[in-house]
Amino acid sequence: MQKLLTRKEYSEVISKFSKNYCAFCDKNFKQIEVRQTKEWNLVFNIAPYWLYHLIIYPKRHIEKMSEISAEDFEQIKFLYDQALGLYKDNKIKHKNTGKLIDQYVLIFRYRESTENNFKSYKVRHLHIHISPDCEDSFDPILDKDASETNLENFIFS
Repeated sequence: MQKLLTRKEYSEVISKFSKNYCAFCDKNFKQIEVRQTKEWNLVFNIAPYWLYHLIIYPKRHIEKMSEISAEDFEQIKFLYDQALGLYKDNKIKHKNTGKLIDQYVLIFRYRESTENNFKSYKVRHLHIHISPDCEDSFDPILDKDASETNLENFIFS
């Protein structure tokens, strides 16, 4: 079975990608497939951010949420349910407390531009991250100033 990569190993792999390369569209790029539907795949993130990190992505190149159809959402829901079933069937536990994990995170990732300051590969193929939400696991990435958000331009009357 293919092994998962560390983020450092993955950085070395992606450093060789051309600017417009899309690993999700490349049928030769090795993914660790979990399930699939007619138009969508559920895979392990090849270089996971978190334990048991899965990704749902469309087989066709989609960049924006507006390109997702009602049929697509049905397939996303099916694969999301499959992912949760795998987590539950395998009785995933918090590595520090040993408690069963019963909450999960779903993050849709979209980039408007590949011109940013991130060091990682900048894929513009819409994809969805799924992860068990371990207690306090996202605390290290929380923005301590989030409560200072200026809401004035975000509230619609």
